[in-house]
Amino acid sequence: MRGARWPGDWKAACHVCGFWFPSSKLKKRWDGVLACEKDWETRHPQTLIKVRGETAVPDYTRHNPDVFALVCDIVTSSGYAGLATAGCAKAGNNTFTYEFLLDFGKNGHENIGPTCTFVTSSGYANLATAGCAQAGNDEYPYNTLANSG
Repeated sequence: MRGARWPGDWKAACHVCGFWFPSSKLKKRWDGVLACEKDWETRHPQTLIKVRGETAVPDYTRHNPDVFALVCDIVTSSGYAGLATAGCAKAGNNTFTYEFLLDFGKNGHENIGPTCTFVTSSGYANLATAGCAQAGNDEYPYNTLANSG
C-alpha cells in the first residue's frame, strides 16, 4: 500500500523488528529477509567455507586371519590337573613329577604360584590355565588373545 508520508515509495515492514519503513530504506539480506538499516547484517564468511567430507579409511590395511598357534611345553602338556592346559594336556603323561614341573615355572623362587597372564586368566577354555582361569573373564575378544601368543 502506498503511504502519503513517503511519496514514490511503498510502505513496508522490516521482517526483523516489525517497524514500518519506506521501501527504499529496506534492503534484502543474505538470507532473503527484508531488513531496515539497523537490523541488516552481512553474511559471516565462515558460512561460505566448503569442507570436503573426510574418509575414515586408513591408507593401508591387511587381512588378519584367525590363526591360533598353540605352543605346548613340558608343563602345559603334562597330565597334572593344576598345570596342564586344554589342547596340550595328555592323559597319563607323568614323565616328570608334579613337584618338578611346579618348580620348573618358579625358576628357583619360592611360592610364587602359577604365572598368570591376560591370556591364561581368560575365561576361554582352550586358552586359560588351571589356577589362573577366571570364569566369565571375557574382557578381551577371543581372537585377540588367541593371536597374542
